[in-house]
Amino acid sequence: MVGSPQRQNLIEQITTERISRPSGFYRGIFLDIFTVASALGVGFFYKIYLAKQVALWVPLLSLGLFSIFSTLEIYLIKSWGRRFFIILLEVAALVGFFYDQSLKLVIIIAALTLFFLLWGEASSRGQVENLMEIRFFKTARTQLNKVVTAVAIIGVFLYLPHSNAEDILFSPASFDKFFDWAAGAASSFYPKFRFTSSFGDLASDIARSQLAKNADFSKITPAERAKAIEDASDKIIKDLGRTLKITIAPTEKTSKVFYNLIVNNLEELKNKFGNRFLIVWGIVLFIAVRGVGSIFAWFAALFSFFFYQMLLGFNVVRVIGESRTHEVLEF
Repeated sequence: MVGSPQRQNLIEQITTERISRPSGFYRGIFLDIFTVASALGVGFFYKIYLAKQVALWVPLLSLGLFSIFSTLEIYLIKSWGRRFFIILLEVAALVGFFYDQSLKLVIIIAALTLFFLLWGEASSRGQVENLMEIRFFKTARTQLNKVVTAVAIIGVFLYLPHSNAEDILFSPASFDKFFDWAAGAASSFYPKFRFTSSFGDLASDIARSQLAKNADFSKITPAERAKAIEDASDKIIKDLGRTLKITIAPTEKTSKVFYNLIVNNLEELKNKFGNRFLIVWGIVLFIAVRGVGSIFAWFAALFSFFFYQMLLGFNVVRVIGESRTHEVLEF
């Protein structure tokens, strides 16, 4: 209307500076959170596993999740400084629950863990930068081999100081399974020996085998043969017990006798050499765990690859080409 005052929007006259976030900013934060949380899960569940409150598969499941998230971090978190900070948090999460252990031991283990995690990160990122296309499985294996090494160090050297001789070896149930397997193999060479029965039965079989070599043994009566086998069996058990400095009951399972023998010897070595024995045994155990860990790393890399393909399928991440014909992964 002519002569009427013009209306002005005083609010919109004030220009505001809008803060723009890079693509995938919040998804990257969530990935960092999941990675550190899975590392916390590994440390926490391993702690309560040592207290025999959960089964071994629980910390292993957490380790599998940690493996997947740490592999994705290589591709999706481009900043080395940010990644270094997250790795520091990962190390703290992995060893933080062991505050009741020797502080010097925890610091040494944390330093070794940090070294191997950074080594794996640098090696994997080097592959990502130098390859013309994304080779996820190859890069994941490079990363996870170092992750498994770091976790093996944590697992072995935080486990040994508070373990007794039985814990240092295996549980009796685990040893029984191993012994049954070994006994089955031995039975193919010595079918007349009852390895999985009582030690008295095995001693009787050994005594019968030795007496059968004597030509006069077949000439005596069955009752006399039975008495000769019983006497020879008792002598084998007593002589073996005296030599090995252990008490052997004829009714004990053979696997139990061998288990007690190994445990007693380990206990003697531990008492005699103290920490030196634990260090040597820890190195032996580390090599064994690291060997099994290589298989775990392969499967973890495979599951990481499947998870990566699933993220691609749901368009959570995408592969784009850079001007230098170099593939990268983004949210």
